[in-house]
Amino acid sequence: MACVHQTTKKYLVRPGPPYPAQMCPGEKRLGNDGLLYESIPNVKGVHRWVKVKDMSLGDSIKQKILAAKKKVAGKKASKKAVKKASKKAVKKAVKKASKKAVKKASKKAVKKASKKAVKKASKKAVKKAVKKASKKAVKKASKKAVKKASKKAVKKASKKMTKAVLKKALLKKTRKDILGELTITKLHKIAKEHGIKVPSKLKKAGVISKLLRLPKATIVKEYLAHH
Repeated sequence: MACVHQTTKKYLVRPGPPYPAQMCPGEKRLGNDGLLYESIPNVKGVHRWVKVKDMSLGDSIKQKILAAKKKVAGKKASKKAVKKASKKAVKKAVKKASKKAVKKASKKAVKKASKKAVKKASKKAVKKAVKKASKKAVKKASKKAVKKASKKAVKKASKKMTKAVLKKALLKKTRKDILGELTITKLHKIAKEHGIKVPSKLKKAGVISKLLRLPKATIVKEYLAHH
């Protein structure tokens, strides 16, 4: 195995050089701490990196190597920072966009739901109002009809009662008295209906005498009809 630079954690975090000492016998390499090391074997013949007190490479070389390492490290750090920042920015943008989308979607949903609710409520209110109005109208109409019917019934009943009373009273009177209560026009009409010839110039008393041939019941009936 050749003396090759290692990139594993073990070699990168230690103070010594990032090279396996066993593969670099007698060689000098710069450690991770910036100091010079030499691969020297121990008692058992295993090579170990040992610090060199007298740095023959010189301070300028050491500084150059350190500067190069810093530059590489800085470059790596920058890349990492940029990558991290990009990830953060992307994450932030996605989060923001998601929030906006959710907010917009929520607004639309709320608006739509509100419209539906209003529409539904309006329909219900209209239906309720119509139902209420219909009930009121029916109730009112029923009351009116009942009132009207009652009035008619009362009126009819009164008429019937009046006629019955009147009939009873007429039956107690004479035919002449009954006919005497009617006008001459009505008397002529009764005579015509029963085929009794009465001159138009004949006075009321003469017309009555002509109608006296009719039965009392007929006279009473005609009286009630023409009164």
